[in-house]
Amino acid sequence: MVGEGINDAAALASSHVGVAIGGVVGAASEVSSIVLMQNRLSQLLDALELSRLTMRTVKQNLWGLCLQYYWNSSSSWNFAARDWNMLSPSIAGASVLLAYSQTHYF
Repeated sequence: MVGEGINDAAALASSHVGVAIGGVVGAASEVSSIVLMQNRLSQLLDALELSRLTMRTVKQNLWGLCLQYYWNSSSSWNFAARDWNMLSPSIAGASVLLAYSQTHYF
């Protein structure tokens, strides 16, 4: 919900994401999730793009965390049971580097 005045405060409070426009100083700015400081709708598009990029980064970090957990546990399992030869150390090191590259940008 996008609103700018005091009559929008109830709708902003009941919505999932409330956006107050114009830097209002009242009930609308207190109950909304996002407050845009100017009367430009282009800022709303910028906020949506920023949230999209943030969620993409969160998903990449979760994927990298899962990869790191899997490969680190696999490589430690190989270290504990050398006679089983589950995973060679070079492959384990390369996979940890791959998982690291998913979460950190070189």
